Amino acid sequence: MQSVLIVYYSRTGVTAKVATTMAQAWWQSRPDPSFTTLEKPMQALDRTHRQFILNLLAATHDMTLATVRPDGFPQATVISFVNDGLTLYAGIGLDSQKAHNIRQNDKVSATITPPYSDWRHIRGLSLAGHAAIVAGAEETAHAADLMLFRFPQLRQLMPANGPTWPGAVFMRIVPSIISVLDYELGFGHTALFEVLPDI
Repeated sequence: MQSVLIVYYSRTGVTAKVATTMAQAWWQSRPDPSFTTLEKPMQALDRTHRQFILNLLAATHDMTLATVRPDGFPQATVISFVNDGLTLYAGIGLDSQKAHNIRQNDKVSATITPPYSDWRHIRGLSLAGHAAIVAGAEETAHAADLMLFRFPQLRQLMPANGPTWPGAVFMRIVPSIISVLDYELGFGHTALFEVLPDI
């Protein structure tokens, strides 16, 4: 969790050392540094916050994705994504470390933060969920359509003949927990939600 915080704070423009200090201070200030035992109770995701999250996803093209390496260390990378509701899709290399990590351990975390003018308007989310490599032809085509709609420049990179996505696969992420950050409601304001199947 601290590594995710360091990535988040570093995106505000501070140095790596300052980002690390800020993350450690935030972490140590909590009564119990456990993601599952935060002082704020977890709520079922309601429709209002679901729409807030969808708006953030629509305003952001990239996310920081953390997967688990075979040696137990987290691996964080920035990737572009699309979404169908709360389900996220991204194209990754077939033989990439991320793909190998997900095949061995489907647990992932991600952070998403749209651009902001100053700290008073910081909004973002972090999530925990499960990832899988998309295997079916229908879902692959659906993910491809979403990618081409959001990133039409990809058409220029597609070969005229041969496989449409050579050397690449699509990854699906289904969130189970989402933490929403909204500084417009107060400095450091967060709310923790469980994503239920019927939402």
